[in-house]
Amino acid sequence: GVQTCALPISDEIARLLHRAPEYVFLGELQNAEDTKVAFEAFAAGISGMATTHARDFEGLISRWVNSHHLEKGLLNAIDYIVFTKRELRDGRVNLSTSEIYENRKGVFEEVRL
Repeated sequence: GVQTCALPISDEIARLLHRAPEYVFLGELQNAEDTKVAFEAFAAGISGMATTHARDFEGLISRWVNSHHLEKGLLNAIDYIVFTKRELRDGRVNLSTSEIYENRKGVFEEVRL
């Protein structure tokens, strides 16, 4: 059979830096290394978006800063943080935006929906 070897996200991001893409989409930043490398890429001027799981804004920031040891200054590499929620309605999964936070000169403020 065919074997594939997926590289860790941090390795993929490092490879992307050498190609100078205009925009990247990074799925599921799960650990400290992936988070740090992604934020460094964004801070270096690479535009893009990434996904991660969190229950709320405070928990997400706490995980990035305290658990992933992300320097607070790197948070300025983000323009928006968007939370979605998944609900089951009439036997179907409905995904909707629940909260949006905008980085306004280094301070995240919730955007009214």
